[in-house]
Amino acid sequence: MADQYVQACREHPEKPMTLLAEKTGLDGSQLRGVIYQARRRGFLTSAPAGAAGGQLTRKALSVLKRKVPTAWDQATDEQRRAAVAREDQFAALDAALAAQHIDRATYEERYQKLLDEMFGEEG
Repeated sequence: MADQYVQACREHPEKPMTLLAEKTGLDGSQLRGVIYQARRRGFLTSAPAGAAGGQLTRKALSVLKRKVPTAWDQATDEQRRAAVAREDQFAALDAALAAQHIDRATYEERYQKLLDEMFGEEG
């Protein structure tokens, strides 16, 4: 619950308990008790008296052991192959400029074309 509280403080710093109550279905008294226990047990740092806040401690983070999936983790094999191919194209373009096989204007034109292709824009 401490992690949800920290997130609620980020999302709604003026009234995080209101947001947390909506998300959890607990009332204010119950939430205050849970947050108090999280602080007392070393999962949440203290906040100024009367103010919301605090951060997860190392103890909390080790208990949570969350691995937040990256975009790469969530990508399909096809999406990964396309991303690698795009990186290869950009690397080749950078190498051509560095080796002076192309001038700066050509580089910028080709770079923009790759960006347009990547984001689906038409020239």
